[in-house]
Parts: sequence; C-alpha cells; structure tokens
Amino acid sequence: GSGYYLFLTNESTLGSDQAAKKNTGTSPIFAVVGGNAVTVTEKTSIPTVGKQVLASAPNDPTNATGWAGVIDSQIGQEVTYKLTGKVADNYATYASYAYKFTDTLSKGLTYTDNSVVVYAVNKDSSKQDKYELIANNDYTTNKANNDDGTTTLTIEFGAKGEKKGLKDIPSVNADTQIVVFYKAKLNASANIAGANNQLKVNPNTVTLEYSNNPMSGGTGTSASDTVEDYTYGLKINKVDLGTERALNGAKFTIKVKAADDETLTDMFVQGDGTLSADEHVFKTDNGGYFTVRGLDAGTYTVTEKHLDGYADISPFDFKIVPTMSEDGTKINKVTLSMSQTDKLIAG
Repeated sequence: GSGYYLFLTNESTLGSDQAAKKNTGTSPIFAVVGGNAVTVTEKTSIPTVGKQVLASAPNDPTNATGWAGVIDSQIGQEVTYKLTGKVADNYATYASYAYKFTDTLSKGLTYTDNSVVVYAVNKDSSKQDKYELIANNDYTTNKANNDDGTTTLTIEFGAKGEKKGLKDIPSVNADTQIVVFYKAKLNASANIAGANNQLKVNPNTVTLEYSNNPMSGGTGTSASDTVEDYTYGLKINKVDLGTERALNGAKFTIKVKAADDETLTDMFVQGDGTLSADEHVFKTDNGGYFTVRGLDAGTYTVTEKHLDGYADISPFDFKIVPTMSEDGTKINKVTLSMSQTDKLIAG
C-alpha cells in the first residue's frame, strides 16, 4: 500500500546476528514500479527430490547404472531405491537446516530392515560425483507400518535439541546432493499385471521436507516423485486333445531360462512367485489349470511330470515382454508368447 518503507541492507545496520540471514527462504523481492510492468522472479531455488529404482541390488550402488523410474521384478527379488535431494542455494545463511525424506511403500512392497545408506555427493575437480558416506548417527531412520498395509519410511536430519540438521555435516553446501539408497522387495500382496493388459502397479512415492526460512525455522515440502514396480502373472490350462476336457492332476515345473538378472537363470519358480534352486511342482486342479503369480519379464521353461494315461508334453518356453512408454515412466502393455502346443493354453 501507500507509505514509506525502510530497507536495511548494510551489514553494520543489520547487526551481527542478522547479517548472515539477509537471504530468506521465502525470498521476497521489492521493486520500484514506474509506468511499466515489472516481472518479478524468485531469488533462491527451492530443494527438490527425485527417486529412481534398479532391478538388481549391487553391493556398491554408487557405481551402478541403469537407474529408472519404472521396473519389473520377481516377487521376493530385492531391488534398490535411490532418493536424491537438493538443498536451497541460500543454504549458507542458515544456522541449522532441517531435512527429512518421507517415503511411502505400497502394501505390495516390503522394506529391507537396516538397508538405508546415506551419502553427501559433491563434484570433484573433474566434475565427477564424489560420494561421502554420512554416519548413521547423523540422521534418524524410522519405519512405520500403516493400517492400510502401506509402510512409511523416514530419514531425518532435522534439528533436535542441540543438533543442527544438515549443518552438522561439514561437507554439505548449496551444491551438495543428499543421496539415500535402500532396498525392498515385492511380497505376496503385490498387485499383479496379468492378462488383458490389466497393468496393475506397485507404486513407491517420496517427498522432502526442508528448512525454508533461516529467520523463523519453518519448513516446506517438495513436490513428490513416484517410481513403479510391475510383476506379472498367468494361468496355464491342460486339456484333453479331441474332447477339450480339462485335465486335473497334471504336474509341471517352471524354470527361469533368461532374465534381466543373470543370477536368476536356472532357478525354479515357487508357488508364491519367489525363486529357488529347489524345484516346485505346480498341479492343475479345479478345472484343469494352475496360476503363476509374481513373475519378472523374461523367458521360462515349463516341463511336465508324467501323467498316467496321457502322452507327456515336451518342455516348452513362454516369454513375458513388457512395452515401455516413450518417456520411460510407464509400461503400456505386456505380451505373452509361448511355444505352440495343442494341449496347453496360457493366458
């Protein structure tokens, strides 16, 4: 409104306790407006958070490649998540800096206890990422199991007592990225992407809470970021050639022939969708079929155990192939192909 305003910008007039806090998280800008329109932009950037996932679980994720926003995996297969948080570019003006990741795992995902590892990442002289491990006593990890079956995982640096949040870590500056790795796996409650392209997904979403005003101690919350994990299922029927009568009691094993993760090759699919070196026998029942849940993309070999009175079916393969969206954030469809046989139907 109309009136007179006094702006103190000289450090001697601000006083020593406020001199370092001239830049505020809310970053107001004042402009003398004449007869022309003035465009005002925010002075300081705000922190953001990103999330990625990797189907394999390397021993040293700092050197891993292939991070993505969407993957598919086997039930029970451990995958690695990566959270990347930034800080405000006026970070130096804060005496303490609250910082908290909040990650929500859907009910089909199980967090691997004690798997959180945190790094401060800066650029070295050759502009390469340099990872510095942050001691686990510099942050607090908490896991909460919610009534709806989801899990909330928090990693917090926030000021508590005499602690100063990220300010307790000397290597952190305005250009630092805080990177969190943790592991989780799909469980028996996972949504299954099955026939007819019913592409149900298992989401995982993160937000970042951070200090946004060096004078008041308030916090803001970033926009969220979500990654998705898909797993697949199918039904296999056995019928009598000629009569098309469903045959109960037929027995089969399913072995991984080719997978994204080569360590899974030659493993047997179990009844709950997990993999094991020990074979599991599936049996047709209640209409001559059995179902398989929790499969990763790849090629599998089905082998029949002998059923008295019927000729054995030669081992055959089926292949699950997802088609990714152009931007790499969704799976648009899943194709199932199999070796031709006139005695089995898969779908």
